[in-house]
Amino acid sequence: MFNKTKRVISWILALTILLGLSVWLSACGSDPGPEPSSQTEKEGTDPETQDEKGSETEMQTDTETETRKPVETDRETETSAPLTPLEDMVWGIETHGEVTEKETVKDGTLYLPLNAHGSAYYSQYNPAGTPIDVQPTVTKGMYGKCFGYEEVALRNGWFFRCGSPSGAFHVALTTDSVVTFWIYISDKSSLVQAEFELGSTSSIDKDEKEWGFKDQIKANGWNQITLNFKSGTGQLNLDSVCRWRLFYLSNATSGSVTLAVDDILITHATDLGEDDLLAATQPARLVVSPYDSSNVHVADLVLTEAPYSADKTGASDVTSALKKALKDCAAAGGGTVYLPKGRYKLTSKVTVPPNVCLLGDFRTLEDGSGDGDFGTVLDFATLDVSLLLGTSSGVEGVTIYHSAQKANDLTSANATFFPSGGSYIRQVNLVNSYDALVLETAHGNLTVDGLYGTVLRRGLVIGFAAEINVFENVSFSPRYWHLFDSAVSESAIRSYMASKSLYGIQLWGVEGTMLTHVELDGFRTGLYTSATKRDDGAEVYAQAYDLTVKNAEYGIDADALYVDMGLEVACSSISGSAASVRNSTKQVIKLFECTLDGPQVTSTAGTIKQTSRKEEFRLPATDSVFPFLKAPLKLFNAYTEYQANRTGKVDASAAIQAALDAAKAAGGGYVYIPGGEYRLDKPLHVGANTVLLGANGACSFDSGGTGTTFLVTMGIGGNLDSEAAVTLEGENSAIRSIRFLHTENGIRGTNDYTYDPCAPMVALKAAHTEAVLLNFYATTNGILIDAAQDVRLYRVFGGFYETGIVIRNSSGIRLDGVLANLAGQVSSSYRPYQKYTSADSQTMQELARLNLTLLVLKDSTGVDITNTFSYKPHLFLNMTKSEAACLNIYGSRMGEDSYLVRQTEGSFCALNVYVKFSALIKAQRSGNGTSVTYHINNLKGQGMTVSDNNRDYTLG
Repeated sequence: MFNKTKRVISWILALTILLGLSVWLSACGSDPGPEPSSQTEKEGTDPETQDEKGSETEMQTDTETETRKPVETDRETETSAPLTPLEDMVWGIETHGEVTEKETVKDGTLYLPLNAHGSAYYSQYNPAGTPIDVQPTVTKGMYGKCFGYEEVALRNGWFFRCGSPSGAFHVALTTDSVVTFWIYISDKSSLVQAEFELGSTSSIDKDEKEWGFKDQIKANGWNQITLNFKSGTGQLNLDSVCRWRLFYLSNATSGSVTLAVDDILITHATDLGEDDLLAATQPARLVVSPYDSSNVHVADLVLTEAPYSADKTGASDVTSALKKALKDCAAAGGGTVYLPKGRYKLTSKVTVPPNVCLLGDFRTLEDGSGDGDFGTVLDFATLDVSLLLGTSSGVEGVTIYHSAQKANDLTSANATFFPSGGSYIRQVNLVNSYDALVLETAHGNLTVDGLYGTVLRRGLVIGFAAEINVFENVSFSPRYWHLFDSAVSESAIRSYMASKSLYGIQLWGVEGTMLTHVELDGFRTGLYTSATKRDDGAEVYAQAYDLTVKNAEYGIDADALYVDMGLEVACSSISGSAASVRNSTKQVIKLFECTLDGPQVTSTAGTIKQTSRKEEFRLPATDSVFPFLKAPLKLFNAYTEYQANRTGKVDASAAIQAALDAAKAAGGGYVYIPGGEYRLDKPLHVGANTVLLGANGACSFDSGGTGTTFLVTMGIGGNLDSEAAVTLEGENSAIRSIRFLHTENGIRGTNDYTYDPCAPMVALKAAHTEAVLLNFYATTNGILIDAAQDVRLYRVFGGFYETGIVIRNSSGIRLDGVLANLAGQVSSSYRPYQKYTSADSQTMQELARLNLTLLVLKDSTGVDITNTFSYKPHLFLNMTKSEAACLNIYGSRMGEDSYLVRQTEGSFCALNVYVKFSALIKAQRSGNGTSVTYHINNLKGQGMTVSDNNRDYTLG
């Protein structure tokens, strides 16, 4: 809160500015208006918010009595004078219109003044329901210091939205809470609907946070809108989640309207204080699969227990209970909502929030067909039920059955999954989906590992995505529905799909999708690449290994492929009655060791190139088994039992280490770190048979929500041999589902590539260890694997300054799904925690290109690298006296002075390799003449170069 002196100075400055503006306006005789906004954001619509609304709130208005005096004129009668802001209730008016410190609840009241960082969005209103983004005729941006101001031409009808103030505010609401704000509108004659949305990422249900107020406002005046929160309690996280939405008639063809919104006032609220996350409604506990005793998870909430008490017989609708549990889990910081085996009836769309995993007990349809036990079954009882996945959210271990879909009367239905970038789907059965999964608006980072079922029309539809989507162990076939219900005829489903289905996989505008162990059975077309819808014109390029397409008209049908990149397919079986492969593009489809059944068809310029293995070389292991602890052990909750501070403001390392030590003394266990931010001033050590586990449902570059984050302060000035922030030093230990951010390390500014030497974030120094679902930001060195055997890294994302992963003196190392892009650090919601924050994306990218080596191998053997990507590294892989086998790897835009691989001694094999703008491999013997072995098959590149120094190879 500003002191009294600052407040007086602010008022004097404000009055001086306003008087000067008034004199200038009198001289000019016109409204100068605000400066055009330089940053206009557009925001998509959450599919769940398109459901029919039902409000449990009361609405009041007070337009006759202003609680705040206008600065210049009476808003009740103003018609032509320029609109001026209301007085700021808390801070006074500041010179630059920015709030310099966050306001907290005082005496039960929270003030949120809008400032110049508010956002405005426009969409052309589509009567069918989906707004289409367009630009308004006139955009005046955010006006003044306190409120949003826009003049909008009413052409084709406008959908107007204004975003919330900058900064996050965490409060708890009760049944006595009241929300008040102010709105100005110059003309409401074409106004169809007016709404206020509160806290879209909070635990408050939609019906409890959206209010309509069209009939309560009048034109040409400031309207005070008062909304009473009436339904239960909940957490409110006001961080870009308050929106005013105004709908205009689609037939409005002329005129304009001035719209303005001003400060939010919340009364009878409770400050959540230092720990602003809600407490979980149940204690976290270990749950063990009834079908596999080694399959152990931590469950934060169990849906069948109080307060949710969901029916698992399938007789009653559990949609509301599941939505509440998922939102409660998110409000507590993320984690897992567990549904024990049984049948759960759902009747509307369900959103899985960021950093939350929906978990069931998984059983294959083949195993369940014997006794009718299919584990956790989600019964989609209406045709519009879907699972909507937020970033870094997951669904694992469930069987999804559309009971509303009848085998003798098949009809269209919503897609089963609408994921976001960074979503995670693992071990899921789809009994009878219409469309399995549609992702067409996200940046990428989607992982599907284990998806099996009958899909009637489209399997995976992936568009407008980059940063690598990975699909492993996917099988779509008409046989699965019959396994679930023997009364359903497999031949009848095959007949339907032969005439009505479209594609097993459809890709458009997708960069670098990676497919491993995929079966597409019974679709008219197996893999289809269609023309892009992207503004930048980017087309598809993808890598496939062990792809089986059968009972299709077209096995692979390419209508569009990225220039000079094309499509890579290896060790696959492709059949099609019309064509096994059809290439209608000017690019190449490369087939290595593939069996084709059916003709090959090309356009005039297209190419289908088949090659076979000329020399034997070792293929990498491609299983995705989690080989972990063989028996359930005790859970040690670092937050509830050992009082680890999760605000990020106090060192939590001693408390977490105490939990780890207790697990070690007990012979092992799961040390659980619930959602929150944990500052690490000292290193952590993980003993044998111990899992250090966070609450993140998945991992992506920027997840939103909370999840578990380690804010690391230690290690500055160190190197790879310095003590890591977390060291796995005991056999059978693991670290999972945690995000790392080094708060003290960062790039100083634009075009300044200075960073600090620093210790690694994670070190694995024992046999049978693994790191799963990890994120890294602002780290000089990511992961060190040292003198270890049988180690697995799975889905590791990072922004690294110097090295991503270093493997030395080790053997039997498996890397699956590693992704590095330093530019991702710029957009991270955790960037404000860094000591240095001013560098832009281009600086980050150039730093990586000059300095980053993603993978370093020294004196190591049996290293398998699959589905791995890096954007603009200096080196993708640097090998010394080591042996590695790679599948589906991609180094992008590295630079002519860079190499995908630099190899000294040892053996390097690679299958399905993409390279953009760099040399391929620099292989050199050491001084004693030790041989270098290399095999590269199915290589495709754009702008590849070859250096003349030493021995360089570009292989076809």
